[in-house]
Amino acid sequence: MKSISKLLLGVLLALVLAGCIGEDYDFSPPAVTLQPADAAQQEQLAEANIEWSYDEKYNKKTDDIFALAVKQNKLLLTPDQRVQLTLDHGDFKLDGITIFVWQNDERVTLPFDEKDQSFAAPAEAGNYVVEVALAADKGQAQYVGMLAVE
Repeated sequence: MKSISKLLLGVLLALVLAGCIGEDYDFSPPAVTLQPADAAQQEQLAEANIEWSYDEKYNKKTDDIFALAVKQNKLLLTPDQRVQLTLDHGDFKLDGITIFVWQNDERVTLPFDEKDQSFAAPAEAGNYVVEVALAADKGQAQYVGMLAVE
């Protein structure tokens, strides 16, 4: 009887410890947030097109990224202001980030500093559609939003 109770106690202890050790991983595409340097405002970009090979449930196709972008809140910036990019959650290996801005059907690539995860706003005032293209070991994702440079 004593050995059976020790065995049951050991099994119970193993189950409790196994539950504590288990980890929950998030393999979904990250959320992308932009925040101007020295400002409290921040805006989360909208997911436009996602090809996430890890799990097809995350895949998304947007035919008109501009219509999606203009529905987003504008991030207010000054010319050449630094903008911090934050990737929220996700277990993946980042292969690269490219930042584009669109104005009057013209697409311009903005230099992205991978070290501090930031880029400079356009030098000229105006409204811009911002596009963030992310490549990772789990797939690719595109995010859009609006920038207002004043």
